Amino acid sequence: MAAALKGLNIVVCGSGNGAQAAAGLLASQGHAVNVLLGARYAARAADLAAALAAAGGDITVSSPAGEARGRVAGVTSHAASVTPGADVVVVSLPGPAIPGMLAELAPHLGPHQLVLLLMGTGPANYMSLADAVAAAQGPGAPLPVYAAAKTLPWACRLVGPGRVRVGGAKTALTFAAAPGAPALLKAMLPPLLGSLFPGTAFELEDSPLEGVLGIPYGLMLNPIVHPGVMYGTWADWDGTPLPEAPLFYHAATPTAADAIDGLAADARAVVGALCEALGVNFPAGITDPRSTLAGMYRGQVDDDSTTLSLLRTNAAYAGVRHPMAASPAAPGDTAVTGGGLVPDFSSRLLTEDLPCGLVPLRGVAEILGVATPWVDRVITWAQGVMGREYLVGGKLAGHDVASSDAPQRFGARTVEELALTAARPAGGLATAAEAAPAPAELASEFWEEPISQTLSVRAPSVGAEGFGTAFALDMPSAERAPHLLPGRLLNKACSVIVASAKPPLGAPVRRLNRSVTLPTLAAAM
Repeated sequence: MAAALKGLNIVVCGSGNGAQAAAGLLASQGHAVNVLLGARYAARAADLAAALAAAGGDITVSSPAGEARGRVAGVTSHAASVTPGADVVVVSLPGPAIPGMLAELAPHLGPHQLVLLLMGTGPANYMSLADAVAAAQGPGAPLPVYAAAKTLPWACRLVGPGRVRVGGAKTALTFAAAPGAPALLKAMLPPLLGSLFPGTAFELEDSPLEGVLGIPYGLMLNPIVHPGVMYGTWADWDGTPLPEAPLFYHAATPTAADAIDGLAADARAVVGALCEALGVNFPAGITDPRSTLAGMYRGQVDDDSTTLSLLRTNAAYAGVRHPMAASPAAPGDTAVTGGGLVPDFSSRLLTEDLPCGLVPLRGVAEILGVATPWVDRVITWAQGVMGREYLVGGKLAGHDVASSDAPQRFGARTVEELALTAARPAGGLATAAEAAPAPAELASEFWEEPISQTLSVRAPSVGAEGFGTAFALDMPSAERAPHLLPGRLLNKACSVIVASAKPPLGAPVRRLNRSVTLPTLAAAM
């Protein structure tokens, strides 16, 4: 497990469950953390700042492992005041809110920073970032380092302003890097992210399909599980208000489990067809939601034999309830509400996971000609209760497709256009000649550069014979490799990697005086 980093300047964008958990935990590790809300949420930022000040400036995160307190440096709605000096910008927002926040950040971002999305929704996020930076700084402006996690590192809920309860931390989590990211960056990001969030091992989702609207990234968890549970709970609801909010996972219905399994089967069918169309092998890492969640919450699930039993027996899900709203009063009733609770269909469990998850999946399926019966069933129900329109006459022809992450929104109508969508330059769809080079080509090109930055670390002495293992990591110039880790983060990431290594006692000194990838470095350990 990676050692924890300290002393970074970090901006956390958002004020919800994940954002406050991230801010509190990162601050508790010794980082300087500022919380940033969108410019239109100045009043909310002031309220949160006042609430935190009343609590001594701390965000308290409680979990089965204990309690962590982190003092945030400040809360603001002005990106210009905190973004330029940040080493890391963490974005934890509902999918529909991400493009707006990226646009506010864009004038102040540079290649010396890492932008990390928690619960990213696929390459559409990266395209939004590229477009925003190009619009703010001009075409060709260098982009920050980019990473997007598949989901939050924890199951968590706000208890109140500055107070978060973590039901359980995920032991493993997959993430995506920028399309065409060089091999060294891909090797360095997992230990760096793991050092930011100790206790969670980050694994890169490195598949040829990753650049095609996030398949499989982002399609095997939230956009399947959340709408599946919502459908299973509320599709046959008769409208009668409930006295309390039902448990979201621990009271999951058999229909919810069937929906999750059916949505996952549809997703696998789309992935299989896409693999065939692109001429690539079906990714070995794609599993069903049950297996993925069982791996993430290893040791916290009593019975993972079925999807239903996993949902009902995952200790990390204890106490998580459905989003609810007060029942509206009947027509002519003078009361403000009618008493009781009704489901809140405006929650992000639908308003994010449909347009940023199931709708893009349905868009890819439509291009490939793949039937998706469960996806169609859930979208049709959900768009009705949400007041949205995506599917019309069995086609993605509704007016709300334009605000979704469906490939059709970006002008992709054929398999060829679909494969190039994520590689397009800012502002338009790429042609075949404009497509980004393959990662292997990029990596090969970078290693031809002369050494411009070297980090050497020597293990402690193990006796008269000398030292353990000595490592030298040589980096190409920033001009030739703008997407590698920026210098400040690079040094910290390398320190974490070496600190995590356990060379055998008496190992001979080895010097790596040439450019190497981290797998080569690891082999030398």
